[in-house]
Amino acid sequence: MSEEVISTCSSATRRRYLDASTTLPAGSPVIADVKIDAAGNFYLFPWPDHALKTAVSCLISPQEGDRVRAVFDRQTLIITDILARTSAGPRVINSQEHDLHLVAPNISLQGKEGITLQAENISLLAATSRWLAERMEQVSRRLFVRADHAHRQIKHTDNLQAENIHHQAAQTLIIKGRLASVKGATVLKVDGSQIHMG
Repeated sequence: MSEEVISTCSSATRRRYLDASTTLPAGSPVIADVKIDAAGNFYLFPWPDHALKTAVSCLISPQEGDRVRAVFDRQTLIITDILARTSAGPRVINSQEHDLHLVAPNISLQGKEGITLQAENISLLAATSRWLAERMEQVSRRLFVRADHAHRQIKHTDNLQAENIHHQAAQTLIIKGRLASVKGATVLKVDGSQIHMG
């Protein structure tokens, strides 16, 4: 019996139907629709007084209007499967209060338009990491890079702008170019035990 049909029945008929619905024994499966009460809480129609939980194996978070399969556990209904969804909202994988751990030889994430990762902390641990992009932008308040060896190859222009620039080499500093220019607006200082020009 649908919600619309029940609403047109007499009070006695509605009460008998709801009473019969609330006396199903534990473990009884039902197929019902997810609704939202006046307080904004989910429930399964026609059991507004039953607590609603989602089974651990059902990782997709239910939404209003979902057609679901559930089982009774005393005064609690536990959603085990989401059978159909009419809304166009995103499918949310929710492991509730537990961590979610994916294990596979290879894991591939593919977003047709984009992929967004959002967290307080993100760590990437890999023997080899490769980033390929037509355009890459990094914005941060602090950037720290440490490596045993570093090599950068820029095909066209490498432009560095900063209020202060400090380069320090423990052994050798070499700057080479077909044309070279060093300018100081107020002071230009060259200091060394030996200075070779030309």
